[in-house]
Amino acid sequence: GEDGVNVVHADEDGMYVGSTGKHGIHVNSADSTGIRIEKASQGVYVVYVWGDGSGFRVRKAWKGFRVDNASHTGVYVGNAGDYGVYVGNAGYFGVFAYGKMCGGEFVNDTTGSYYPALYVDNAYGSTSNERIANFYGGYTLRFYFQGDGRAYADLGWSTFKKNRKGEYESFSTIESPNKELLAHGKGRLSNGEAYIYFNESFSEFVSSEISVEVTVTPVGSYSGLYIARKDKNGFLVKSGAGDPDCELTWLAIGREKGCEQRAEVGDIEEEERRAQMMEEERSLKHERMKDR
Repeated sequence: GEDGVNVVHADEDGMYVGSTGKHGIHVNSADSTGIRIEKASQGVYVVYVWGDGSGFRVRKAWKGFRVDNASHTGVYVGNAGDYGVYVGNAGYFGVFAYGKMCGGEFVNDTTGSYYPALYVDNAYGSTSNERIANFYGGYTLRFYFQGDGRAYADLGWSTFKKNRKGEYESFSTIESPNKELLAHGKGRLSNGEAYIYFNESFSEFVSSEISVEVTVTPVGSYSGLYIARKDKNGFLVKSGAGDPDCELTWLAIGREKGCEQRAEVGDIEEEERRAQMMEEERSLKHERMKDR
């Protein structure tokens, strides 16, 4: 009819599966919610699943799984042979998690394996129009990943490093309207000129359609330096006056190959509006289910 399994009040576990040969819990098709559990210590607890089965599996449900008020854990899967949670086709959310501490925690033993602790995949899209993952703060879209490999963040990306004192320091990445590559180094003139080669990685990835910008600075003595010629492999620097054998430093900036056009940012306001509507709809449906 509507819910595959509905547990309203459970003193301890909403559903408990000790050991099974295939799937811990399998709901094939439900009109509304595959499994709905309210007010349980642990919504679903699966201890062990043999073979390549799933700890929890729902196919073709409007909401794959729903736990409204769990005092401890919404879903706990100890050891699953294949997937901890598998949702085949959900009309809205595959898994929607809301917790006081963590929405979800993934702790995997990846020793000797290429499988990550968290795997996110949009199997049906690999373009800038396909979204891999969104991350919100409140209703505000903070950063997201697209199917073509691009990533966006509204405050930029930062890294941190540990100094000699063992303290972490923050380092901001370079912000630019375009995706650019940097190369730099030192050189020395010989009889008033020198050809400087870029490193192989810079030459390989920099675009040949947009000119590389090069800045040179004399070190230790005056020299009237200028760029006589440049391409994606390097540049020829000459001196029009002053020391013809001076040392110099140089900086080159080029556009990455394939990124000649500036990337377009998605409709952030629409994303945020949609997120708020989804939250309002979730709250409304929650109230309706409580009334029932």
